[in-house]
Amino acid sequence: MRRSASSSVLISIVIVLASGGLVLAGETGSVSGVVKDSQGGVLPGAVVKVSGPQLPGGREGVTSGTGSYAFPGLLPGVYKVEATMPGLGTTAREVRVLVDNDAQIDLVLRPTATEEVTVTAEAPSVDLKSTEVNFNYTADAIRQLPLPRSYKGLFQLVPGVADSGLPESSSLGPAAGGSRQDNTYLIDGVNITNPGFGYLSTEVNELDITEFNIKRGAITAEFGRAAGFVAN
Repeated sequence: MRRSASSSVLISIVIVLASGGLVLAGETGSVSGVVKDSQGGVLPGAVVKVSGPQLPGGREGVTSGTGSYAFPGLLPGVYKVEATMPGLGTTAREVRVLVDNDAQIDLVLRPTATEEVTVTAEAPSVDLKSTEVNFNYTADAIRQLPLPRSYKGLFQLVPGVADSGLPESSSLGPAAGGSRQDNTYLIDGVNITNPGFGYLSTEVNELDITEFNIKRGAITAEFGRAAGFVAN
């Protein structure tokens, strides 16, 4: 009996940890890139720091032998990515991190008299590593666009997503050639799809949404049966 109870506790812990990892995957994005010199050569050993309102203390790392760096598990928002190396000064760029996206930002260090070069313009966030057809919208889009004041209004901006003709509470219909039952709805990575009818099993208040992501094509295997779209 004692061994059985211990096994049950261990299984429960594993399940909780596994589910926590799934939630984290649906809440965060990442930043990666390469640090180079002015001639295009890679710079191993450069110190790279990422910081922002969501990460006040920042996070540091050192570039690899190929000059690359990566910061996974970042909450959505705008971050400052800064690289520095003795003799080559400092450079920095701003980047917006989106849910389930990797923003690639390459940094260039040049010798300067003051040893500091700062670029503050926000870089466009384009995930060059993923083949998924992704659409990301922030809470500002819900407030500012001339659409129904609901996250469902954003579906109208996504090519290939049709209106089901059903009441708004039943969500939307076919997408990317699939049926309504092929769609998947997630909250922070947790599936809330009604498996029988392909709509949300619970409603979401738009005021609780920080960012909204729709995957409409080339969806990876981690999302299982989704042949229409995945909304997270």
